[in-house]
Amino acid sequence: MKHPYHTFKESVKAITHYYMLLVDETKSQRLVGSTNEWVLDNYYLISEQEKVMREELRAISRGSWRIGSDRLLLITRLIEGYLERCHHQVDKGLLFRYLSQIQQQQKDYLSYPEVTALLPLIKLVLIRQLANLCRQL
Repeated sequence: MKHPYHTFKESVKAITHYYMLLVDETKSQRLVGSTNEWVLDNYYLISEQEKVMREELRAISRGSWRIGSDRLLLITRLIEGYLERCHHQVDKGLLFRYLSQIQQQQKDYLSYPEVTALLPLIKLVLIRQLANLCRQL
């Protein structure tokens, strides 16, 4: 599995590339539509996260949290499953209920470092999804 930071970095590059295209479009007085307006208005949130995410993702794979690649893949898939079910709207209560149900069904419980990694992994998945949309658009 590719290191999560590399996936994140590639996603940010794709979003940045698309953002720059949109900036050029608006400078040329072209309409970009409401979805693209959202990217223009909220790009700073993604660029702001890059430094923080770099540290968090390093902690997940090599640092103090040290989550193995198999577990990391499993947790990422759980998060993706939850986000797909709720149309990528994050609700902490529903997420924890979903994860609790799966843990009880599978008799496989998240460790403290794995629970700590949930927020950075959610951000990673959401940013990856946005990058995929930017590539499509």
